[in-house]
Amino acid sequence: MAISCRRGLSRECVDQILRYHLVVPEERFFSTNLATFAQRQTEASHNQGEAWDPWQLLLVSKAWRAVGERHLYHTVVVRTQDQAQCLMDAFRDHPALGGYVCRLRLEGSFGVPGAHIIHFVAASLEDLWLDCTERGRRYPGHITSQQASVLSWLNPRRVVLYQDQNGQFECAARRYLLDAIPRWSRLVRT
Repeated sequence: MAISCRRGLSRECVDQILRYHLVVPEERFFSTNLATFAQRQTEASHNQGEAWDPWQLLLVSKAWRAVGERHLYHTVVVRTQDQAQCLMDAFRDHPALGGYVCRLRLEGSFGVPGAHIIHFVAASLEDLWLDCTERGRRYPGHITSQQASVLSWLNPRRVVLYQDQNGQFECAARRYLLDAIPRWSRLVRT
């Protein structure tokens, strides 16, 4: 017998609805096009700041939130310092949310908030996307000693180290990654 989530919809049905709207396809997550996740922001700028966000489906009921929260946090994309700060605060207030994160895309290092995010997701992280370019340095405290140490706590399966067209890594990121990568025993070659 299926557990009812809301007026006759089974938990499995709600799960399929939420998965369709909340799960980020792998090809989109691993894309090296930095504009990939800017679309919603662009749409909002053309609609007087209004854009539909799929996470709003979790507001339907507590049951929908319970089912959908793991899909919402499965893939986390951090593009701005403010997003990093908010996510760090959310993980600090609700540490269990970090356990839902399987894919993390950091389009910058984001200093201390970036280090805390990595710390909270280290146990569950499978896929990592890091911006290792000079562009990633636009934030204060680019690579902190905290962030350097938490990189070694990770053990991802797949990693994208985004670099500029010349193939140059930002110097500090390179040093820390060279220390951390030998400890990543689960890496697979794709």
